[in-house]
Amino acid sequence: MTEILYSNTVNVLLSREQVVRHWLKLEIEKNFTVHEKSYRIRLTDPTDFFFLYTKTIAEADYNLLVPFIPFKFNSFRLKAEQQLSIDFHTFPSILIELISETTDSSPSKRIEVTCHTLRANLSIVEPRKIRNITELNLELLPADDSEQKVYLASSLKQLQTDSAESVIIEKYGLPIQNIR
Repeated sequence: MTEILYSNTVNVLLSREQVVRHWLKLEIEKNFTVHEKSYRIRLTDPTDFFFLYTKTIAEADYNLLVPFIPFKFNSFRLKAEQQLSIDFHTFPSILIELISETTDSSPSKRIEVTCHTLRANLSIVEPRKIRNITELNLELLPADDSEQKVYLASSLKQLQTDSAESVIIEKYGLPIQNIR
């Protein structure tokens, strides 16, 4: 069973070749099956259909205490590495709370996304006078081919729906819900 816990476009400090303010879509999904429980974080750019980074955090991996393996991008040791004091089931609600602190009218935190060749880092940072404090830092991976194809297909379908709705609005001068 998949349930979307959070889906919103957020203003981030995006670092690629240069650092700019940019709007990205951030989604958090809950995937609970009989055998596995996981949360999936997805970061997309509404203006770039090939910008798709994800991170899946499985319950079994969240608390796992395994030796550190450099350059292995997974959610192993997330609780230990980030020194998190929350359990797996509380993680998404706290993450959503942190994100909401970046979207207030006077935000106390900001979201920073740093893109690298094979990964992106999503950080929630609290600016301070002397130094910035990183509340959470997650490594996201670029989507694989199958994820990218599903995302491109759903984006194309949404564009077609939006285009059809705008034609109806132009033709009749009414919002789509007034026509139904």
